[in-house]
Amino acid sequence: MKKLNDYFKNLPYPKFLTFSAIIIYISDIFNIIYINTHFIPLRINNQYIYNIVSLQGVNPATLDPTYVSEMRMVIINTLVNVFYMFLVYHAFVYFMFKKDKPFAKKYVYGYALTGAILTIAEIPFLAQRHLGWTLVMIATTFIYVYVWWGLRFYKKHPNLMKA
Repeated sequence: MKKLNDYFKNLPYPKFLTFSAIIIYISDIFNIIYINTHFIPLRINNQYIYNIVSLQGVNPATLDPTYVSEMRMVIINTLVNVFYMFLVYHAFVYFMFKKDKPFAKKYVYGYALTGAILTIAEIPFLAQRHLGWTLVMIATTFIYVYVWWGLRFYKKHPNLMKA
């Protein structure tokens, strides 16, 4: 990590903020694409719907298959829209992060740390299904670590934040 520390010593703080905001937002876009195209459709299937309605005391065998498919699509579309709203929210947070706002820095710090941990945990399972997305998630992990480590570095060296 010495090389990374040396890199941050030579990188002006405002450039770090701008670059970090851009790459972490791009990472979010890739994560949302993965979630919306591979994760959600795989997890929200007809059996999932049958399990939900059976928990509510309804016999799944009495349901029309068209109704089950439509219910599945409503759930998927709702989740997709929630994740798109997540992108809108993060655009605002990263804009504030670039402006060096304390709340945004705290949010991005925690988000980058938990994002790295969760992505690392997902990679072994993803590697069994899709090599391309595994490589994208590995890149995402490096982005999270880069942003987290940079924030940590500049917090320990506040004199470098004056630039």
